[in-house]
Amino acid sequence: MASALRTLVCTMLLLALHGKASAQSRSDAGMTSAATVLADEMIRGARHTMMEDPAKVEPMARTYEARLRLLPSSLARTVALAKLHWMAGEAATRQLHFAAARERLQRARKLALQASDQQTLADVTVSVASLDEESGSPALAIRGYQGAFHIFQRLGNRRSQSITLQDLGSLYMRANDPVRGARYIQQAAAVYQEEPALLATIHGTLGSIYSDTGRRSDAHTEYAAGALLARQAAMPSLEMELLDSDTQLLLDARDLKEARRVNARADVLAKSTPTSEYHLAVSALLATALDNHPVGRDLINRAIGMVKGRDAALGDRRIHELAFLVFKELGDTDSALEQQELSTRLKDKSVKASLDAQNALLAAQFDYANQNLRIAKLNSDRLRRKTHFQRVALIWACATGTLALAALGGGLGLALLGRRRISAVNYELKQSNAELEQALEEVVKRERSEREAIELAEHDALTTLPNRRNLRTKLLRGVIEPGSQPVNVALMLMDLDRFKPINDIHGHEVGDLLLVEVANRLRALCVSHNAKPARLGGDEFVIVVELGEDGSADEFAAEAIRTLARPFDIDGRRLTIGVSIGLSRYGRDGTQVSDLLRKADIAMYEAKRSGRNTFRFFDDDMDRWLQDRAQMEADLRIAVQIGQIDVHYQPIHCFEENRTTSFEALARWTHPLRGPVAPDQFIPLAEEAGIISELTNQVLLQACRAAREWPSDVSVSVNLSPLLLGDEWIGPRVMSILAKEGLAPHRLVMEITETAVIGDRARAAEVINAFRNSGIRVALDDFGKGHSSLSQLHELAFDSLKLDSSFVRTFDNPDSLKISTAVAGLARAMNLPVTAEGIETIHAAQTAQKLGFGFGQGYLFGRPMSAAHAKMLAWASDRHETKGTCSPACMNEAA
Repeated sequence: MASALRTLVCTMLLLALHGKASAQSRSDAGMTSAATVLADEMIRGARHTMMEDPAKVEPMARTYEARLRLLPSSLARTVALAKLHWMAGEAATRQLHFAAARERLQRARKLALQASDQQTLADVTVSVASLDEESGSPALAIRGYQGAFHIFQRLGNRRSQSITLQDLGSLYMRANDPVRGARYIQQAAAVYQEEPALLATIHGTLGSIYSDTGRRSDAHTEYAAGALLARQAAMPSLEMELLDSDTQLLLDARDLKEARRVNARADVLAKSTPTSEYHLAVSALLATALDNHPVGRDLINRAIGMVKGRDAALGDRRIHELAFLVFKELGDTDSALEQQELSTRLKDKSVKASLDAQNALLAAQFDYANQNLRIAKLNSDRLRRKTHFQRVALIWACATGTLALAALGGGLGLALLGRRRISAVNYELKQSNAELEQALEEVVKRERSEREAIELAEHDALTTLPNRRNLRTKLLRGVIEPGSQPVNVALMLMDLDRFKPINDIHGHEVGDLLLVEVANRLRALCVSHNAKPARLGGDEFVIVVELGEDGSADEFAAEAIRTLARPFDIDGRRLTIGVSIGLSRYGRDGTQVSDLLRKADIAMYEAKRSGRNTFRFFDDDMDRWLQDRAQMEADLRIAVQIGQIDVHYQPIHCFEENRTTSFEALARWTHPLRGPVAPDQFIPLAEEAGIISELTNQVLLQACRAAREWPSDVSVSVNLSPLLLGDEWIGPRVMSILAKEGLAPHRLVMEITETAVIGDRARAAEVINAFRNSGIRVALDDFGKGHSSLSQLHELAFDSLKLDSSFVRTFDNPDSLKISTAVAGLARAMNLPVTAEGIETIHAAQTAQKLGFGFGQGYLFGRPMSAAHAKMLAWASDRHETKGTCSPACMNEAA
């Protein structure tokens, strides 16, 4: 009875204790659940916010930290706090707040170690490695990524493995090893494919690799795929980043039409996302490429303002590089040099980081290989010693009569056992040797990979020719090095003629195939002349050629021109190009590669000025001419800025009404020291200097102001530069000037030349239709001078034609007269008014009228005149009452 009572009491006590423990357990579980829910809730919110606006993560972290501090201390709360600090540190890194990021991540690491949470510890390790990489410590970053990857492998976390592989791939890119970088990125894609946002970043990284290695088409495909995935994942900031990268790629390829389309999509996203300095900088570059300089300047200043004052990060280098290009296009030399200096500082930092990364990678690779070799060697030595001792023991046993004992009873089995043991040891030795051979093979493979990386860095990815870096380090080795014996060589710089129209008309893929064939021809030419070819980039090639006994390379240069003049068969198309060549001679023109290249470039430009498809040797007069031209460009830039460009007006005579019904506005520039400068000199200069948009604005403004003083039925024509067809703001800008000056749109005629519409007919049609929809008329100028075609007249809705003056001046030539007659008949059939340009004699005027031309323009009716004289002629012609044919007398009166 007492025993039963004692048992009952003990049972009740145990139940009571278990009940108390269960209640405590339930309480702890509740606290754990609350901490875990808070941590998961914070991570879900932070991950999405991180991509859109990292600045919002820090206040979010503070809020959740305050809530977690209210919970009792527990393992779950420690893990939750570690995750909280980790996400806040990651956000600070993305904002380039490195000090704050390191502090947060150190606290996260300490808490993760305290809680023994391997997943959080690995996540924090990746973030610390990323921070080390951004702050210029690649060796630490490599160790961090590798350590985190091994933890993720043990945990079986494929998503985190993929992210770490992507980080390692990016690091290899910075170490100038894009091949291995691409391999890691592709592995990252293969490991985990369930998350669109992660796949989008992988596509973006691959796009960057392909862009850096010259594979523009592949890069464009990757950026487009990444942007689509980012859109599916509802990540507008990531999508905008990828679209901006694609826009910059297209601008580098001079595909302005596609760049505008991609940028327009990014602009839509920019309205609903935080301002991105990269988007502003890319948009600024596009605006300047389209000659919208005020917009470009405003955008780039905003982008620079965003990076100014914060910690200098390697990622900011692209902003400064874009700013340099924009200011260079704007002609703002001081600002361009400032941005170039900032970019150079970050470039130097990047180069140092790249070298550090390469050294760390090489050290890690060879340490790994040497470790395997040492292990294999130790195993081999150990097995050899073991085999040696076994054999010695067996021999000693035989010598002491062990075999005799075996014959007496079981000793033979011992001997056989010894032989079997030796066989096993021999097998282990063979295995060790195989491992040793495999380790050696790994070292050979790694060395081969390093050689391939160096080969890739020194050769052009498209043509496989040596690149600019190779030219400086190898092609001229022994020629340029100090103390070398003088060598009779020249540097031949080649720039392809008519390559851009082929790129514009047939596309960049055809252009790339053409460049490959050009490289093949140059390579074959150089083999037979002991010369060394290279590609600088774009359509520029260089050949290091030995000079003849007379110190000349004329024959070789002429043969190069003939070689490239032969038609190319590219993808079913027969294409013809030319080449302009400039040569500089070692010793005479310099002893440094940079000097030789600069002077060869000057000579090449002279060859283009001389009619293209020819060659020129550098001389000092060319340098003086170039300096004079640079001064002229600077003076023109000032003239445009302060309004020194005048506008003169040449009358256009209507044969039927026998009066002036329009004037063509013509830009004139009188240099303060040089006097009047011909338009065919300063107009191309303005186009090359990137100020043609500002110059056109001035001409338009003055022309509209002058036309406002004429009779309401007298119009004014203004020439539109071919470059402005690519300016998407040209239409709104023209309409703004019309509104400002109060001139009706139908009184303005925009003249576009034939050559302007050849490059991008779709864009030309877009601009022409925009003008006509606004009430502005459009004339096709210089018809017959360039690529005249009926398809142009059919596809592009012109309001009138102007026959080139070369036909009018040769009316006496039967063939020229037939062409002029056909043009007049064609214009009548299409109901298009047609003007004959260059009429200087009464005979030419009468012939033009007889052929059916409705209008005439030329010195017979009046030379270009000031606005005041144009106003007088317009009103005098308006009062003229003569109708019908134009007699010589009335022509003289009108003139």
